[in-house]
Amino acid sequence: MKFNLTKILLVGLCFWGLPQLTFAQELQAIQDGAQILNTPDTGEYFQHVLVSAPEGTEIAPAAEGKFIQPMLAPQYYALKVGKTYRFRLTNIPLMPGVELFPTIEILDRTHPPIGEELRHAIQVEFTKDDLYAAIRGKFVTRIIYIENPETALPISSRDQVGQGYFDVAATADPILVAKTLGRPVVRIQIGGRSPDDLENFDPAFLYDCPPFLHYPPAEPGNRK
Repeated sequence: MKFNLTKILLVGLCFWGLPQLTFAQELQAIQDGAQILNTPDTGEYFQHVLVSAPEGTEIAPAAEGKFIQPMLAPQYYALKVGKTYRFRLTNIPLMPGVELFPTIEILDRTHPPIGEELRHAIQVEFTKDDLYAAIRGKFVTRIIYIENPETALPISSRDQVGQGYFDVAATADPILVAKTLGRPVVRIQIGGRSPDDLENFDPAFLYDCPPFLHYPPAEPGNRK
């Protein structure tokens, strides 16, 4: 299937000056378990991400041939480096009944302190503008990269709302552009393809459901 690549976004990610994460109460409760998946013996790594979307949007990754129970964004996941994950987005604001099936591909990992993987999770954001562009038939690619500290502009992101980004030409390779600025770690693609059967999903469409770990929010009564 051919896709009409109409919009490409590049998002810069730095470990310094990160905005305060939400769900502070939940972070403390699940912080100690964040390193369980990653041991030096396996040679594999699960990158921790915080997936967010417009308020009210529900998100669900695919597992065992289907999508798990949707939950309100944002949600924390640990996704395997080198794998692509299919997500299902529902209850999108002002778009009743519309569903989108974006992908999150983990290109590379970060190197947070042991035991602080969630505190330094990569923030993967499905923005309202990106979702509405996909609904209108456009295909959006977003690359998240870690800036090269030697070449990054000395601009504070303290007062920044959401993730910063800039567009590149539709004819440009977004990965190559990101590599000139730093190290690409995540590729997000939205739009262009929907399943033919919403009950029986093609394994190829779900990228064979690679393994992941989900960190559900703590129950209100258990929050500190």
